[in-house]
Amino acid sequence: MSIDFLCNIWKVEHGSAACLITPNERTILFDCGCSDDFSPADHLKEHGGLKDVDQLVVSHPHQDHIAELPKVLDLFNVKRRYSNPATPDRLVYSSGKKDLKEPHKTWAHINETWTGKVSPENSFTNHDSYGGVQFNTYYCKEAHLEGSAAENLNNYSILTTVEYSGLKIVFPGDLEPDGWDAVMDNNANLENDLAQGSYRILVAPHHGRKSGVRRGEKVYTRFLEAMMPDLVIISDKYGNDSTDPEAYRGWAGGMNVLMGDKWEKKEVLTTKTNDCVSIQIEGKTLTVKVF
Repeated sequence: MSIDFLCNIWKVEHGSAACLITPNERTILFDCGCSDDFSPADHLKEHGGLKDVDQLVVSHPHQDHIAELPKVLDLFNVKRRYSNPATPDRLVYSSGKKDLKEPHKTWAHINETWTGKVSPENSFTNHDSYGGVQFNTYYCKEAHLEGSAAENLNNYSILTTVEYSGLKIVFPGDLEPDGWDAVMDNNANLENDLAQGSYRILVAPHHGRKSGVRRGEKVYTRFLEAMMPDLVIISDKYGNDSTDPEAYRGWAGGMNVLMGDKWEKKEVLTTKTNDCVSIQIEGKTLTVKVF
């Protein structure tokens, strides 16, 4: 039986990169991180034979989320790009737009040139366009944030939920507690959306770092209470002690994960020690495996 739904979350050190293939073979990339040892774009071109990217979702334009953006646009026909249109330029281009270097040079270019309207059948939030996979996106505007929180680019991250056949995956970018409060206060359906699905997988905000899940020393629980994830995936590099897996263990119910040739119940997985976390659905069977 062929795989109906595939989502690979790759090891790109301190960075973010994931690829999702829908049942009707549409391709969605979440962020464009890479590492010195691994290029998701090269991998998709050389081993997957990928030519078209139907949607490129950029949570926010920090270096570790767009490092491979120029290469992605060079190697693939990227049909559409989705990001937070309310992200303030002053936070992206702190020294202005003159003499920009990559990848922000390319980021500025696509923001200035990709301005055409998207047809309904190709809209990212048109649930009929992706083989039954439902995508919802949420973000906050500057008016929703106060003080120093409004000067933190992480808080403008797009939050994307993915739902298919009882599975819910949440990609929150690098949202920190103030950003979570703003996006949840100003999107009435979000808390209900987070709670949907028989199996719920959270990609930890801000790579699982303390700043994404704590205010001071206290664990920020609002999104965890809303979602009650079964599994949390942390994307960061080996040896980075600023990640905080223990903050999630009391909230994650646990899922059976295929670790090589052995099944183990896991609450938290990390790309620190695994090259890829692969989420697959064949028929009605969900499998999470690492390799």
